[in-house]
Amino acid sequence: MRNLLIIFTLLILVQSVEAQNWVVTFSKLSETQYIEYGGNWENTWERIKAKWKEDYSIKDLSYGDSQWVVTYIKSTDGQYLQYRSTWTDLWESIQSKWKEDYRLIDVEYGENTWVATYNMGSYGQYLNYASTWNDLWDKVQVRWDEDYRLIDLEYGNGQWVAIFDKGTYGQTVQSANGWSELKEKIDNKSNDGYDLIDVIYGEGTWVGVMDKSSETQYIQYNYSWDTMWETIQDKWSEGYDVVDIMGR
Repeated sequence: MRNLLIIFTLLILVQSVEAQNWVVTFSKLSETQYIEYGGNWENTWERIKAKWKEDYSIKDLSYGDSQWVVTYIKSTDGQYLQYRSTWTDLWESIQSKWKEDYRLIDVEYGENTWVATYNMGSYGQYLNYASTWNDLWDKVQVRWDEDYRLIDLEYGNGQWVAIFDKGTYGQTVQSANGWSELKEKIDNKSNDGYDLIDVIYGEGTWVGVMDKSSETQYIQYNYSWDTMWETIQDKWSEGYDVVDIMGR
C-alpha cells in the first residue's frame, strides 16, 4: 500500500510539471508595460481599441485556460488587427495587408478565432504553415538557409504557423514531447548564449524558439494564471519585462 502511495504521488508530481498552462519569458528591456486579461474575444478586442487610444501597442497576445492575455508597451506605433474564424480567411487577409506595407508581428488562435497583429513598416516577410510540426520544421530550416529569421510561431485547430522577417540572425529551435524535457534543452542552449523568444504547444509537442543574444532572462511556468500574474508583477518590480507569454 505504501509503495502504491509513493507511485501515485510521483505520478501527480510528473503531471503537475508537464501540465503547465502558462509559460512566461522575461528580460530586462526597460519597457513601460501593461497587461490585461480575462473575458471573451469580443471584450478583449474592445479593450485593445481603448488601449490604442492611450498610446499603447500590443507586444504579445496569448490565449490559454479559456482567457485572453494582452501585453502592451507604451508606444505610438501604428497598429492594425484582423480576426477571422478560419485560417484560410486570415491567410488571405494577411497577404492583403502585406501589400499595404504592414508588418505581421503576431498570430494567435483561441476561442475558435484566428487573430493577426501588425505594425506599420515595410519588411521582407515570409509565412509558412503546415498541418504537422515536422512538416513546418522542414520549412523553417529552408527559410533559415534563405536568411530569414523566425519571429513568431503558433498552433491552432490543427495548423502550425511560422512568421519570418528577412535578416540574418543566429537562431535555434528546440522541441520535445514534454515541458520538462524542453525546459532542460532551453537551459542548455541558454548556457551557449541563446535567449528564448517564443514557446508554443501543439499536438503533444512543445517548441521553443531562441535567438543568439546576451540578455539576462528569467523563465517562469505555472498551471494557474492567478499565480503567474503575481509572478509577473513581482518580476516587473525587479526590473524585468515580459518577452513572451504562452497559454494553452
